[in-house]
Amino acid sequence: FSRFGGEPAAPLTDHAGAAPAAPGAADPVATGASAGDGSAVSGKKPYTWFKLKSRFKRAGHLLNQLNLEGMQAREGAAKIPYFQVGDAIEVTYKQSTVSEELSTARGMVIGRRNAGLSSNFRVALVAVNQSAQLTFPLYSPLIREIKVIQK
Repeated sequence: FSRFGGEPAAPLTDHAGAAPAAPGAADPVATGASAGDGSAVSGKKPYTWFKLKSRFKRAGHLLNQLNLEGMQAREGAAKIPYFQVGDAIEVTYKQSTVSEELSTARGMVIGRRNAGLSSNFRVALVAVNQSAQLTFPLYSPLIREIKVIQK
């Protein structure tokens, strides 16, 4: 009977739509017998449904391709030298997208984060008794040039 009384509940079905066998009866799928359609092979149930991947996993490949294309376009526009933490570098960059004024920052690389198109690096600047840290996106179009002064 159904959960709330009244009419008997409909029998449960498996993925193929067939009603389950009575308890104690031999399961034709478990014994390897088939109905002739080849659906029960090697004692396993036929895999009649599939689970879709989440939308984030499906879109992940496209996002990776866009990141790779953006990195390649930026590397083609400006040469980005190899540098690591501890190197002394000089970065020539634009202050803002509006002005054409270029600034130069000389200092030591104190951090680098490699994350595809979102990669960035941090430079410690020391000027007359003051220190500052600047973080630059590695593939930013505002960066005009990066020179490695000393390794």
